[in-house]
Amino acid sequence: MSLLDVHVGLTFSAIAPLLGLEPTAKHTVSAECPFCGAHAWAIYQDTHSLEEWHYCSQCKATGSMLAMAAERLQMPQVEALQYLANKLNYRLQPADIKDYTDSLCVDRTYLDLWKLAQDNMLRLTDAQNRFIREKRWHPTAPMSTPRIMSGPAQIYGIASPSQLSRVLSNKFHRRSQEVLVVPYYRTPTQIGSFACISATQQFYTRRHTIKSEFRPGSFGFAGLPLLWRSYSDSVIVTSMLSNMIQLQMSNFRSSDIPLPLLGWRQPSKPGRQRQWELLDGRHTVFWERTPTAAIVHQAMLCEGHLVFLGPETDRRKPQEVEGDRWDNWISKQPALDAFKLLLKEAKPVGDALRNWARVAAEEDKVRLRQDAVSFDSKVAELIWEAVPAKQNVQRSRRANVPIQGNKKQESKGHTVIVENDHKWLSLEGRMRLPFTVRVTHVVARPGGRRDYIGFLLDNKNKVSFVVDSKKAGFGWLEKFAKQHNMWLPPERGTNIHRDRRVDTFDPFDAAMVFESPKLVAGVSSVGWDGSGFQFLKARLLNSRFRPNPEFLLPENSPGPRRSHCRFRREVYRSLNREGPEMEVAWAFAIALCAQVTAPVVDLPVVGITIDRQQHDRFLSSLYSRFEIRKGDYSSWPHKWPRRLDLLDRAIKEDKTGFYVSRHTGQPRQVIKVDARDESLDPSNLSWSVDKLTLNYLKYFTSLKTARKRKPENWNEWLNFTLQRFSWRHRLIKSQSLASCFRRIEYCS
Repeated sequence: MSLLDVHVGLTFSAIAPLLGLEPTAKHTVSAECPFCGAHAWAIYQDTHSLEEWHYCSQCKATGSMLAMAAERLQMPQVEALQYLANKLNYRLQPADIKDYTDSLCVDRTYLDLWKLAQDNMLRLTDAQNRFIREKRWHPTAPMSTPRIMSGPAQIYGIASPSQLSRVLSNKFHRRSQEVLVVPYYRTPTQIGSFACISATQQFYTRRHTIKSEFRPGSFGFAGLPLLWRSYSDSVIVTSMLSNMIQLQMSNFRSSDIPLPLLGWRQPSKPGRQRQWELLDGRHTVFWERTPTAAIVHQAMLCEGHLVFLGPETDRRKPQEVEGDRWDNWISKQPALDAFKLLLKEAKPVGDALRNWARVAAEEDKVRLRQDAVSFDSKVAELIWEAVPAKQNVQRSRRANVPIQGNKKQESKGHTVIVENDHKWLSLEGRMRLPFTVRVTHVVARPGGRRDYIGFLLDNKNKVSFVVDSKKAGFGWLEKFAKQHNMWLPPERGTNIHRDRRVDTFDPFDAAMVFESPKLVAGVSSVGWDGSGFQFLKARLLNSRFRPNPEFLLPENSPGPRRSHCRFRREVYRSLNREGPEMEVAWAFAIALCAQVTAPVVDLPVVGITIDRQQHDRFLSSLYSRFEIRKGDYSSWPHKWPRRLDLLDRAIKEDKTGFYVSRHTGQPRQVIKVDARDESLDPSNLSWSVDKLTLNYLKYFTSLKTARKRKPENWNEWLNFTLQRFSWRHRLIKSQSLASCFRRIEYCS
């Protein structure tokens, strides 16, 4: 296990009841702030470690969820972690606690280093002052101490090599006297990386938060603390760090309000989406000198615009991104005018690439097309369409993939896989796979389990798959490919020795080298999750269905599969049927709604019994219409009922109350639905009765007063559900709805 498993198991929705909070906040959805009470509080999630953190745009309260939990519990963070895990019956290994403790140590180390670098800005030596002026990062007007600390010292600081060496493992050149330090923030309170710049070298520190071989890492954004003080609807991000700082320093000459201008670092390979939610919904503009596949990829992810503005291009130095010409271009105009000019010249991705291609050199266009092919398939399609080139470039990609060792020999080497025309070839052109493998998502589930989600693609077919990471390999791939009529070569090994065979590369590792997957947290159960109702393909929150991938939930999850509940004309016509069958269906829908909404008002859940002599075709059809599947008597993580045949055993072993069973007697503490008519015909059941439950739950999530009710007993709650259910479906003029109330009761 690792930090990933800690963050997956201890989410805000799980720990909120233990903190005295309602788990109503969700990712990027505003809720009531527990600090100031304003409806401006939201939960965000790191895309690399899945750690959750909060931010209030009103009172600016922010931090990780576990840090907030420790503060509310008045415990150290490690003790709070153990306390919450025990309360949730979530097992934490000593290695998990050590990983979490190490992560906190890294956070404190980075913050201490940054505080030291900031303090040095108040007592600059002559050498340090000279070095800052050489970099042209100095403020262009005298500043007081408060203005320095609220302006330039929020973007960069300065430290000596000895100070940095005590904190970081990197050793600086002895001749390096001064080092400029620029922090890259992953969240408003967490530094993910430092850019360390001296007169002789420049490097980026890097922290690893999860043990994973398929992530490229995230460096965050430079200058993030200043973003909340600006009032623009747009934000400009650029990898030209020096130019960003120079423009910001020029702005501080005449204004205390910073420009919404951030620095970022281009990844070398396609990674998961950066934390664009950090920008608070502002329109993103990428300011670069020339386009690259990484820039296009990130602009596509956040639907941003591109601008390639700067000094006139010198053909002898077409890739220059700083220097005297840039300094003159930045200083010859007011900083605010330069910022407005960048926003004015920004264009959508396709238009910006076409404008750039009109004046770009042929070798630059060929280089960009080659970069796109080796980066990402969607990026390549866009760039190849927008940037034509006379020279033809072969659309093949290469990946350096580790070779798996066998049991006798653990030494591993590397092999080169070439992807061309939907096939994987060796460097010599030998067929390795007659199709390509893509892993689009890695689903992290509590307990350390990982699922790979992706597809196989050849010239004719595209077949999706879901596989446990422990089962993934050539053996599973061979069986899966044969099931879908895809041919595999008989010889997959690399016989580097005459006396034994060495296994080849892992195809799933290779797929993640070609294109990095998106890491997402799995959903453990169906039903009420503290802020809404989770279904197989959708989540119902505040009367809105939010579609989600089916693979987030475990296999064979129960409950509705629909992501909508619209009452069309044919649905109304079908639900307006008359007869005892529809009376039973209406009564069962009301009982089901009362059962699944009970956790919302902190009411103990009770089971549902159907009074019928035997399990026949009508009962089977009723279960099928409402998506009630057969389940276990004891271990049931879902807040959605399952079918249990033996009621006596269910009463003894079940601890959840989420079940439906058949019984002919008068059991206690259950909801009973009368279905004793022997003549009930399943063909008279409407196929749309499942929409009754979904439609009521959609309505129920909009009733804030209902969610705050505290019924004294189940009779009160069942009567409330009867009233609200009949009012919600008042437009359906069926006599079966009016007469169904005699078929349902709570047996206390």
